[in-house]
Amino acid sequence: MRRAKAKMKSTTGLSAHSPGPSQQKNSEPHDSLFDSALSVVQTDLAGRILDCNPRLAAMLLADEAEIKTRKFAGFVVDKWRRAEEEARTEVIKNGVTEEYEIDLKKADGSLARVVVKKWLQIDRHGEPQGIWMVVRDKTEERDEAVYQHAISLLEKQLRYQSLPANAPVGILTVDKSSHIDSANAAIEGLLGYSASALIGKNFSELVTSPTGRPISIAAEQAQSAVARCHDGRLLPVQVSFSKLQTKNHTLHTCFLRDLAGDLQLREALQGAREKLETHVRERTEEIARLSDALRTEISERTWAQEQFQVAVESAPNGILIVDQSGTITLVNAYLEQLFGYAREELIGQPIDGLVPERLRNKFPNERENFFTNPRVRWLGRRQDWDGLRKDGSEFPIEVGLNPIHTPRGNAVLVSVVDITERKRVEAELRRTAFHDGLTGLPNRTLFLDNLLRLNAAAKRYGHHPYALLFLDLDRFKVINDSLGHTVGDKLLIEMAQRLVECTREEDTVARLGGDEFAILLEQVRGPEDAVRVANRVLERLADPVLLDENDVSISASIGIALSLTAEQTPEDLLRDADMAMYQAKTRRLGYQMYDAKMHARALERMRLEIDMKRAIERKQIQLHYQPIISLESGRLAGFEALARWHHDGKGAISPNQFIPLAEETGLVGQLGRSLFREACHQMRAWREIFPEQDDCFVSVNVSSKQVSQGGLIEELDRVLEETGLDPRYLRLEITETALVENTRAASHTLYQLKKRNIKLCLDDFGKGFSSLNYLHRFPIDVLKIDRSFVRRLSANLGNDHSKKRPYEIVRTIIALAQILGLQVVAEGVEISDQLNVLKDLGCELGQGFLFSPAVEAGEAMRFFENSPPLLEMNLQ
Repeated sequence: MRRAKAKMKSTTGLSAHSPGPSQQKNSEPHDSLFDSALSVVQTDLAGRILDCNPRLAAMLLADEAEIKTRKFAGFVVDKWRRAEEEARTEVIKNGVTEEYEIDLKKADGSLARVVVKKWLQIDRHGEPQGIWMVVRDKTEERDEAVYQHAISLLEKQLRYQSLPANAPVGILTVDKSSHIDSANAAIEGLLGYSASALIGKNFSELVTSPTGRPISIAAEQAQSAVARCHDGRLLPVQVSFSKLQTKNHTLHTCFLRDLAGDLQLREALQGAREKLETHVRERTEEIARLSDALRTEISERTWAQEQFQVAVESAPNGILIVDQSGTITLVNAYLEQLFGYAREELIGQPIDGLVPERLRNKFPNERENFFTNPRVRWLGRRQDWDGLRKDGSEFPIEVGLNPIHTPRGNAVLVSVVDITERKRVEAELRRTAFHDGLTGLPNRTLFLDNLLRLNAAAKRYGHHPYALLFLDLDRFKVINDSLGHTVGDKLLIEMAQRLVECTREEDTVARLGGDEFAILLEQVRGPEDAVRVANRVLERLADPVLLDENDVSISASIGIALSLTAEQTPEDLLRDADMAMYQAKTRRLGYQMYDAKMHARALERMRLEIDMKRAIERKQIQLHYQPIISLESGRLAGFEALARWHHDGKGAISPNQFIPLAEETGLVGQLGRSLFREACHQMRAWREIFPEQDDCFVSVNVSSKQVSQGGLIEELDRVLEETGLDPRYLRLEITETALVENTRAASHTLYQLKKRNIKLCLDDFGKGFSSLNYLHRFPIDVLKIDRSFVRRLSANLGNDHSKKRPYEIVRTIIALAQILGLQVVAEGVEISDQLNVLKDLGCELGQGFLFSPAVEAGEAMRFFENSPPLLEMNLQ
């Protein structure tokens, strides 16, 4: 084939050179890049010719300089001018035209039938700059490979039009022996060589890898390299190759791009890419047709397309692309795993097949929305759906929809995430938020929510009575401390299960905290229904349960409140049931129905609490002293200091009323400190007045709260130091409850008291079931026999079992104390018969109305001053 020695020059730097004869002596003749019936023309937007290669002049039999003074349309035959004008308008509008045929007039008057294809030339800002066209003589034989490669080179050259002028693109063709066959004019601006100077050089002399190794010319991926310039400089470049298979030979086209200003290039390329993406998204139907054509050239996919494919395949979630008809056109590997389908089973199938049957009636409407108008409703949004696997199983998925443009037109990229684990965690969080972690029952939050629901329904649809049972386990703390928290937890779980067994499915059983439970009975007929459930619960809870080889039996106290009108709030109802439960526990009734009087009593109790706080601050609660008598000598042994409160408006308030109130309201600490100080001051004063009473002591009661809350030791140390009282004249009376509520704290406190020579009395001995257990666990010095046993003592027992039993209990307690070396005090001695029995049984000390009630400090001094034994004096 004829060798072409001409070269094409343009403002873009695109040209092709053919080597001269002297440079081909070692090469076989071959097809040059532009040795085909191709003419490359550049015009402005109006169609005036700015540049062309010599091939056009040869085709038209005209002078090249003359051609550049005319419009291209001036060479078009009249009947084809309208078609040519339409093609010019189309390329300006759409950026490219399809190939079209026209006739051109030659200088000698003959016609040349040609095929023309046009592209719009734009600058780096995306603005139209001119028009490129390829004109092919249709009458000449066409080498398809050379033609397509020339088209590809021109298009690639246009891609670099937006680069800065100081970053030219060098283009070389390299033969199979790695010798340079041709070069464009831009190579001189890039490397300083003229194009002719490079012809015949070995490519590796000009370009190597950064490490100096030869570059593989067959590689198709762009790679970094180093080019040696004419002045000896080494220039970092990006090298890419494109293979050209001609009829006779194989050539490679090499592109060299300057990377010295890489940062500026990246910014320019990024800006161009963003503009291009915006431009592509706004393309019309003609762009879609062009995309269809380009889609067939899969071998020439761009780097961005390849990266997109890699990203899709490596995405950690399922991805598929759905066209406008709802048909799947692309899936990734993760989606195959997610749904259990092979890729070929999904491509071409409707997306509806990936959702359950029940959702398919809804899905088309939603699909229509996000396919026909995706930007309005679905852009960037995500929704939870149910997916359907190939095996028919369903699983929760999160679907994200984003509109995209493909070669086939508008489509939707669907992102699918398996949210099975997320749903499980959410369900667990909901369960944790609204259910008790130990028993699994609804917690207080969910219980109150159900109450609110019932109350709202009553106001909206008419009231249906319902009942609330507030339940508290009796003596649970004793079991928890005695047998351990593990056993206590197991007991709570068992009690929760029993409560559920005693209720209907529509009722709600909840754990409100600790050992408190609540039952919500929906739609009861009246109080009798609630009472029936309460009795059933009490009977079931009373059944013994075996826990870690321990037979445990427990009871409960239940408060019942009825909602008979829609006016009661849930908080009021829960408060009423709590009040009723408190009454049931106080009176040991098992259950108690709420009535309005309870509220009145609660208000009264609140007022009493306020008055008591004021009385403590004003020291209106004072100590009275009841003498404790030696039953052997009849003389004074000591006093028990007892708190007495004379209310300004209500008169005397019983200690049985205000002491528990002080414990419940947290005032017992403040009250205890005041009474400790008063008792020690008084005993210190008596010791100074009556020094001969060397063994006289004062006994002070200690609340269980004072023991369990800590600070008792420090408070006693301060009082003893302040008053100067010898600790051996002070006794502290502690109830069994104080030991039960916090065994570890009680043990520590009692041993600290023992170190200070303070004697410890176990008050009300015999009433608690575990009292004997405390005698070896705690440093107890004195046992006080509870007045309930002393009251039933009688000198004449006979065969009356009811009289013998209290006698035997008191006898056993006294005998036990003598064996253990403990002192015994009998309280509540009121008649001579009781005194005589106690003396016969060997009881050491006694106190009660037989000797004296509790009296004020001034009156108590007479027990020091009376010389005859008090026992004889009171019996006379």
